[in-house]
Amino acid sequence: MKKIMIGLMTMLSFTTLAFAGDIHRFAVQKGQVTFKMTAPVEEIVGATEKVESYLDVTRGDLSTLKGYVEIPLTTLKTSTFNDNKDKMQTEHMLNWFELGPDVSTETREQYKNAVLNVSQVKVHHKQNETTSHLIVNGDLTIHGIKNDVVLELTVEETSKGFHVTTAKPVAIRLSDYDVKPRDTLGKLMQKTLASMSDKVAQEAMVSVDLWFK
Repeated sequence: MKKIMIGLMTMLSFTTLAFAGDIHRFAVQKGQVTFKMTAPVEEIVGATEKVESYLDVTRGDLSTLKGYVEIPLTTLKTSTFNDNKDKMQTEHMLNWFELGPDVSTETREQYKNAVLNVSQVKVHHKQNETTSHLIVNGDLTIHGIKNDVVLELTVEETSKGFHVTTAKPVAIRLSDYDVKPRDTLGKLMQKTLASMSDKVAQEAMVSVDLWFK
């Protein structure tokens, strides 16, 4: 009986290791995060290619997918006007995140990144042999505030890894993350807030295009 128990425990140990080994981590190799904010008076567009990200997934079973995406907000650049106004617009945007030039080191450290965690696949629809449509649950932290999010992703399995894109842009409401007009010190600009209600969109439409291996 003792030998049988030892044998069963050994088999269980190997089985556990085998299942644990099925999950592979894929690191982002290149990618881009873009956003667009459309309002009656002004449209703001921008992007960054500075993205830290990984996927944990079992090959052949995308329902196991989990992931992490970190975006250094100070690397975001607007490209609305394609001239010198873009630099000023980018500076204003960073002020809204409390990342202006005069904020404290502590504040900058606290708010410098946007972080997305993908925790669960709700829907997995295989479109063809290599491409799937996923609806995933996760949470997004911006400006120190975390909210639940649902994303629709297109995931293509390549010979080396995965290509992940948003099937449709994710709507991020600025007020949900206390992103508002601020000065270089991070102080709220109440007069500007009141006068810009029809000039700046209330939400940003965000898309990702990431390659993993």
